[in-house]
Amino acid sequence: MSLSASCLAELSSVLKKNSIILGCNIDRVTSYWDSRSASASALVMQNDISEVSEVMRTCHKYKQPVITQGGKTNCVQPANPNSEEIILSTEKLNRIN
Repeated sequence: MSLSASCLAELSSVLKKNSIILGCNIDRVTSYWDSRSASASALVMQNDISEVSEVMRTCHKYKQPVITQGGKTNCVQPANPNSEEIILSTEKLNRIN
């Protein structure tokens, strides 16, 4: 399964502009331990926890697999994405409210 146009459209409607990077434009490594280019349908960079909720609700609705990434220093590699998944990045969630 790849990212459907319907799922992408709905994610685009709930996130701020430039918060979604499609797979071919993702410019990051897989992990701290793996320098290969990340392979995913999209990278989503939400700005707050309400956007996280909307992303998860939308992905659940479309049965879109999601993998969460933070600092990508994980030694056991469960956060390495595959081409079917959306990366839910926590890099912009940098404050406690």
